[in-house]
Amino acid sequence: MQRVREMADSTICLIQGTTNEQVTADDFRSVNLRFRPVVFERLDQVLPALQAGRRDAFGSDASQRAAARSQMANPREWTVLAARFSKEPYGAYVRRGDEDWFELVRWFTYAVIEAEEQGVTRANAEEMRRTSTTPNTRRLLGARPALGEALKLAPPGPSN
Repeated sequence: MQRVREMADSTICLIQGTTNEQVTADDFRSVNLRFRPVVFERLDQVLPALQAGRRDAFGSDASQRAAARSQMANPREWTVLAARFSKEPYGAYVRRGDEDWFELVRWFTYAVIEAEEQGVTRANAEEMRRTSTTPNTRRLLGARPALGEALKLAPPGPSN
């Protein structure tokens, strides 16, 4: 399977109490597909069910799905779909009272997500900074330095 649409009537393992239960149900419903959820308490219960072929798939965040795949006897037999049902990034923790550091970490997280969505990579960032006409890309890459200034960061340059 390479796409969600190929998963009609699949049996999908989900971890109890996670947002993945609702997110998976919502996504399948939005494209008029049925699936059979099988809810487990813990990840260590999911992997044997998948490995034994009693279940078709595992619904979780991309990092947990990739970790589960790596633990399978034949990882190449399993695919981590590129489709994302939701954006629930894990956040960093910072010490209470250090508001400057909190703001920097928070905006860094936003920037990483924005860069991924816009296709900005280390290899193309400088070119996109010079040539992009998209306002978000220009802000992200410092062509419009207001965000960096607000975070008390030095403007981008050859040494930064």
